[in-house]
Amino acid sequence: SCLEGKGFLETLIQANPEHAKAHFELAKLHLGHLQGIERDYGLALHHFQQAYSFDPKNVALLTAYGEFLRTGARNDIPMSLKLLEEAQMLLEKAPKEPQQKRTKASNPEADTSLAAILMDDVAGKAEDRKKALELCEKAFRETPHDPFLLSMLGELLLPIDPSRGIKYLSKVIKKHHECVPALLALAKHETAHEPED
Repeated sequence: SCLEGKGFLETLIQANPEHAKAHFELAKLHLGHLQGIERDYGLALHHFQQAYSFDPKNVALLTAYGEFLRTGARNDIPMSLKLLEEAQMLLEKAPKEPQQKRTKASNPEADTSLAAILMDDVAGKAEDRKKALELCEKAFRETPHDPFLLSMLGELLLPIDPSRGIKYLSKVIKKHHECVPALLALAKHETAHEPED
């Protein structure tokens, strides 16, 4: 059971407080990903911090921790940006041998999270939306059905390629009527481009 798993991970950490993988798994458990364990953002944050201090080059950890800081109760965008950019750099440096190819290409979560931060223009840089679009298109090649990603792609494309932007957003709305970002982006676009005649 999940509770037994939690007990096992806690025992591992008692025996070896620097067991990064155990800290990472506990952080995920405390995010409420499994039944029977109370969601606890404070403990999740603690275990993410511990895991990161012992294993700062783990791309899956950097992505999960960065995403937690972007969307969790503890909103820390600058730290989230730092973690996700570290994940990006590690992926770019990964050796390009054939067996490494999948791991290098397949971190659409990091790309999507980083793009979301760049779209919010946190750093206030003009080229952010361009970089966000590149990241979204890269992630799209790996996960073409993620509604959040499709919404972002649609929103980024509307000003430069409206027909493609609308295509992505309509796709999301057709399948996920409740997808607010897609609906908002389309509504904003339609009110900004009322027919002139």
